[in-house]
Amino acid sequence: MPRPALPESTAAASQSKAVYERVLAANRQEAVAEVPPVVWASEPFLSGYAGVGRQEYYATAEAKYYAQAKFQLEFPDILHLPGVAPDYGYAPETSAWGSPIHQEEDGPLVPFAAVNDIHDLPALETPDPWTAGYMATALDEYAWYADHMDPVIAQTWGHFEGYGRCMGVESGALVLGYERYLIELYEHPKLIHDWNKRVVEANIAYVRAQESITGTIDRLVVTDHLPGQVGQAHCEEFIYPYLKDIFDAFSSATFRLYHNENLVPDAAVAAIADMNCTVFMFGIEMDVAAEHLGGRVCLMGNVPPIHVVQHLEPPEITSDCRERLAIGAPSGGMLLCTAGGLSPDTPADHIRAFADSVRGVPGAAGQLSN
Repeated sequence: MPRPALPESTAAASQSKAVYERVLAANRQEAVAEVPPVVWASEPFLSGYAGVGRQEYYATAEAKYYAQAKFQLEFPDILHLPGVAPDYGYAPETSAWGSPIHQEEDGPLVPFAAVNDIHDLPALETPDPWTAGYMATALDEYAWYADHMDPVIAQTWGHFEGYGRCMGVESGALVLGYERYLIELYEHPKLIHDWNKRVVEANIAYVRAQESITGTIDRLVVTDHLPGQVGQAHCEEFIYPYLKDIFDAFSSATFRLYHNENLVPDAAVAAIADMNCTVFMFGIEMDVAAEHLGGRVCLMGNVPPIHVVQHLEPPEITSDCRERLAIGAPSGGMLLCTAGGLSPDTPADHIRAFADSVRGVPGAAGQLSN
């Protein structure tokens, strides 16, 4: 059965309320008349929302593009991130080093450890992104998107063109296995540093390959949840410097997003400002983020996608979001966003209540605009 046609993009663009321009302004720490609403929506939500099924979503670029574009066009005043672009979760950066990737009957792509001994890591061949695992698969899809992207979607919401995405050192932890990696922070710290350097070099090469298709990187998304699993000292020695290396490699990008909805230790939050990212998507408390990063890094968070957006009723969702806005919006540079990806089967009217909560709420300028 053929899918319903996508909403007409020009009509949707006329209802966008310049959300992308406001996002970029908040990213630059400029005052905005209304805080932009943003949602993180990837496969676990999008496949069901669009009715394409998980297997089909991962199997074809057409299904993936359809699901992503459908959501953006049906919620034109919300910016959809990570956006209309190839989506394989953690598979590209892990499979490139040899991690097996499994998909259960109705589940996401899950990477498994490629080795179980840190001393085996030096023997792993440095991946060529054009031929290695799901990196190569994703790059094939980038080429497909380049040929099929609706230019209205690209221009109105900033999707695909100049876009790059990769994981941080967390991908290396997955290749070794989280438990083994965390133990080795204590037992073999030098080997972890050596491994992190290789992982970062490979991930930068992967983004460079994307850049050859999407154009000079102007919007970069880097995902790393490891700071939610270690303390301040380990964050600042083993994780943050390597994330900074990635952001520094693309320092001319206007929008540099660090995604981590895990509970970063309070004492490790302030140092995120030294990572050379411009946006921090987080799950920590809004007052903690505002205290340590407000006006320095654009705050993107922190509405719980399950306990608030999915489970509360629309008036309660709006009330909850307003409380968060009251803390974050005056601090400078804020995007109201779900703390993590939208949960499967979240009702559309709940997403609408989330977005409408920003009405009439201005966002203050941050320090970079003063």
